[in-house]
Amino acid sequence: MGKYIFDEGNGLWYELRGDYYIPCLTVPAEEEKPIGIWGQRHLRYIRTEHKALYTELLTSGRLNTYLADINEQATEQMLLLTKTNERRGANPAVFSYPVKNSFVKQLTFHDFLI
Repeated sequence: MGKYIFDEGNGLWYELRGDYYIPCLTVPAEEEKPIGIWGQRHLRYIRTEHKALYTELLTSGRLNTYLADINEQATEQMLLLTKTNERRGANPAVFSYPVKNSFVKQLTFHDFLI
């Protein structure tokens, strides 16, 4: 037998490595998009907390597109939050959120970048 064989049953090519035939698999090409800060943070999150989702997106070639979409959505939400606070007359660099025990914690824009 040759170095490469084709299995008509499953449509895969196999390459001879030592004594074994290993399937020739490749990850599909993916459109390159910048993922930004929110996409990078989500990548870190799914890499550590949702390993199955991360692996599925990576092997299907949809990881970059998924992270770019997450980044776009998060950026839009941040801009909407900033505009809403500006309309209320709040300082756009400081956001107020009610917290337990009815006191208010002040968060600056930089707190979101941690």
